[in-house]
Amino acid sequence: MKYFKLIIISIFSCVSMICWAQDTKTKILAKSPLFFGFCPGNTELDSLTNKNAVVWNPTNNAWIKKFRWTDNVPVTNMEELFPLMKQYPTEIDLAPMGWILTDEGDNTVLHCYMRMPADEVTQLWVANEETGILDKETGTLYRATRTVPDVYGTHFGIRSTKGTCIDLQVYFPRLPESTKKISIYGVQNWGLSGSMDIRLKRKESTYDVAPNFRTPRIVKPENNYNKDDLQTWAVYDNVQLVKPGHEDQMALWLTKDTTYLAIMCEQNWMTEYWAFRDKATLVDQEGVVYYLRAVQGLPINRLFLVKGYSGDYVAFLLKFDPLPLDATSVSYIVPDLEPFKAWGANNKGYKISNMDVEELRANQSLFNYHERVVVK
Repeated sequence: MKYFKLIIISIFSCVSMICWAQDTKTKILAKSPLFFGFCPGNTELDSLTNKNAVVWNPTNNAWIKKFRWTDNVPVTNMEELFPLMKQYPTEIDLAPMGWILTDEGDNTVLHCYMRMPADEVTQLWVANEETGILDKETGTLYRATRTVPDVYGTHFGIRSTKGTCIDLQVYFPRLPESTKKISIYGVQNWGLSGSMDIRLKRKESTYDVAPNFRTPRIVKPENNYNKDDLQTWAVYDNVQLVKPGHEDQMALWLTKDTTYLAIMCEQNWMTEYWAFRDKATLVDQEGVVYYLRAVQGLPINRLFLVKGYSGDYVAFLLKFDPLPLDATSVSYIVPDLEPFKAWGANNKGYKISNMDVEELRANQSLFNYHERVVVK
């Protein structure tokens, strides 16, 4: 797009997930993306048992000497929880990992998942007195009370089958229904040491009504289109005007058939060029890709001009493959455009990462039509 002019930014956003009832007592509050733990060190093969073992070196609690083997570790079908797991064979050296935070009865439970990189893994660690949840709005701390299996405050080893997905559970007092944003501390092997805002959503999500934007009107059609000759580009007006906000502000509408992404842009000149790429995508927290289908009233893979007033804030409406209602974050990725000749031409793509879906949906009202007022 005209985003050739934009400063490339990266928005770090919290991880969140819609409340989903597994049963009447269990609700998912938050879910991480799938990620990979690097388990360095040689895999040793026992010639008698034909089993292999690794030491989980990322654990950095060498001063704690307690160690135990633990049995009866809960296991799960991680592929159902993290669909990207299906893409990775058990033979890879990296260990797929992820976590899910739930409400279960009187407790809030952090489930820490890992696919076993060997038949035996030692030096694992999950929680101790460092482990807690901070309510970012009230400042209240909720400390871990126990783990399943019982490995609180100790290093431990697990004997299982390579490729088995284990479910290590950390129990906390149940978070109040009013809790909206938290940080988790003391679960270092799952990347939870504070710093990250995790947004909770307890209400069931429903589909949005598709947005009603003005459709741009063509003023001058293309004439033997040549990307290097702006005189051949199509010219449009009647774009959606919005109340001034900031460049690249976005809103999202989730409908059953289409995901709508509105993007706000400042018009710096009375006639300004723009472009959209068919390779533009949204990528959710699971790494699933959603492709651009159309831009309301405007061409794709063509440079074009928009007429208006310098100082207008305009919004374009992009239509993508439908995101699921449980999507928690999305990244917007625009690839490079084919080089072209124009004043100030910039064909570089960009990426805006990990935007919170619920925050984007809350931005919908920012894109209501705003009549231009000109005083002379």
